[in-house]
Amino acid sequence: MIHNTCALVGHRSNQLPGGCDENNYLCCRLKKILKQEIKKMIKQGVSTFYVGGQDGIDLIAAEMILELKTRYPAIRMSIVLAYEGMTQDWTEDTW
Repeated sequence: MIHNTCALVGHRSNQLPGGCDENNYLCCRLKKILKQEIKKMIKQGVSTFYVGGQDGIDLIAAEMILELKTRYPAIRMSIVLAYEGMTQDWTEDTW
């Protein structure tokens, strides 16, 4: 059922104010707002999330979903790869 699904993709970290710097106020604020919006979607019945596999909003959204999964264990998340072989150069440090 499509009504319980959400796809999240967005700007890369170098295009975000504050980038992905955990010590930057704008980065922290962005994460807080994104987490609140995802929580609203969960309360409205969204249970499946698709996120892109790029740095920036994609991975921030994935992080927020994983944090919320502890409180809402029924939610699911899948990473949508942009192209074949995208993960070829990934290391443990990538995630």
